[in-house]
Formats: sequence, C-alpha cells, structure tokens
Amino acid sequence: MGNRGGALHNDAREIVRQAKGRRWLTCLLEFKGIRRAVMSPHRYTELFFLDEAVAFAAGHRPCAECRRGRFLAFQHAWIAWRAANPAMPLSGNSAFPAVFSAASWVQAAPPPPLRGKGTSHADEIDASRVPPSLPFSVLPPRSPRLRGEDTAHADEIAASRVPPSLLFSVLPPRSPRLRGEDTAHADEIDASRVPPSLLFSVLPPRSPRLRGEDTAHADEIDAELHRHRIGRHGAKIIWQAPLETLPNGCFVAIGQSFHLVWNDALLLWSPERYAARIPRPAGSTVTVLTPRPIVECFRHGYQPEIHASWREL
Repeated sequence: MGNRGGALHNDAREIVRQAKGRRWLTCLLEFKGIRRAVMSPHRYTELFFLDEAVAFAAGHRPCAECRRGRFLAFQHAWIAWRAANPAMPLSGNSAFPAVFSAASWVQAAPPPPLRGKGTSHADEIDASRVPPSLPFSVLPPRSPRLRGEDTAHADEIAASRVPPSLLFSVLPPRSPRLRGEDTAHADEIDASRVPPSLLFSVLPPRSPRLRGEDTAHADEIDAELHRHRIGRHGAKIIWQAPLETLPNGCFVAIGQSFHLVWNDALLLWSPERYAARIPRPAGSTVTVLTPRPIVECFRHGYQPEIHASWREL
C-alpha cells in the first residue's frame, strides 16, 4: 500500500489530483494495529500495488516509519549511487502513449471497506476494477506549476523553526557603546537575563553534513526522485535503455504490456499476479518506467520485494 502525501480524492471519493506533495511512500498493510477507512475525507488516499517493484515503477519509496529497515537499505543504496555518480543529469521523455493514461480511474468505484485488523490484504483488493495504467500514473498530465506554488522558501523554513520571540531580537535593543566610555564592562553584565541556551546559538547545534557525502535525508531523496517522476506538464517521465543493461526490479513497457525485469526473463504484469514469463530478448532497447534514480539504487545493491506468483512461472 502507498500514498502520495495527502488526499487525492474529494468528499465523493473521486480522484481529483495526481499527488499532494513530493513524499510518495510505500507502507505496510498492517502496522501497530492501526485501523483506517479507505478514502476517508481529508485523509491521505490509499494506493494499492501488486508488490514493491510496481510501487517503485510508480515513483514511490519505502516509508521510513513502518518500513524502517527497507528505507535504510534504500538510503544506503542511494548514498552509494550518489558517491559514484555525483551529478547524473535528468533524462527522459515525458510523452507516453495514450494507452497508459489513467483518466478512466477517476470514475472507478472506491476500494472495498477494510476488515480484520483494519487493513486490506492483497487478496481482498478487487484489482479488476483498477485499469492497468494505475500502478504507473494516477491522473493525466496537468498544466505546469509556477515555482513557489507548493514549495517552502528558505526564509519560510527558517522562520518555522525559530520561536516568534526570537525572530528579531534576543534582548531589547540598546544604543551601541564603546568599552570604557560610559559602559559596563563585560564582567558587569547581568548574564542571568539570557537563558544559557541562547548565549551562543538559537537552535541546538548539529553536526555539519554535506549533501550526498555520507548521508541522504528523506527530503533530499524525495526532491531528487520527484524531478525524475513527473515532467513539466505533469506527465510521467520515461526513458529508453538497452534491455540487457537493466538490473532486476525494473519495469519496462513493450507494446501495450508492462513487464518486470527479473534475472534472465521478463515477467508479464497483471493486477492480480505475474501472468507469464518470457526470455529476456537480446539486443532490445525498451521504454523504462522505473525512475532512473531508483534503477541506480537497484544497481547499487537494493533488491525490491516482488509478488510470490513469479515462482510459479
């Protein structure tokens, strides 16, 4: 199960937007006994995927709370990729055949109500009502956004971290004075008026970190991923690559079908399971659906979880 940062549906449980923010997550179906109704008003919209590989193809990453171990593994692979490729350019073609549009999902019936411990298992999801385009795109392209429409500027972020009383002054202002002229010496200043935590800094100190050096924060990952998910007009970014160069876990489009690259084969995706296995053709260039940074994480050690149906093929 996943979400895209907020409610994608209205009060009538109709999908009205593609995303709400850049934090696109995949979560556990069960976590700490939490119960929720699917498509509750003003709550995030639940999105259901066959497996983690499909969620990655849609541009989602592991949740750092309920899937902490998987997030840390993904983060580790991300850091390894950035260390090896510090400035990989954005590449891809946002134009995509109309067959992959998900406009028809807007009229689809909402998912079934929850049962059991408060969540839907894979066999409870009526995937037949979801068109094949759902795992990779929620809505068709939209008009471009202007910078700042749904972003936070640096001064807004800074202001949100500092109490209002500290935004302008720690102590009441006073006129400048020179030592020895008509002033109190340093040892005569009543320092007790200043809380100790404010004598040297407003916020608690933290160790300096360089982007991509030895860490990758979730916000940095989300920002980079988002540039590889959606193009200027809201269309999904796709790109071309020789099939033999792609690691396990990538999704590719061949004709009007979606396939998972797995070992020496391609697994045909369907909403309920992987339906067929074909040998990986040699010398082919294919359309890649999985965002490029995620593909690079696969190359640097992260292996996505896939549906068990592949073992039966």
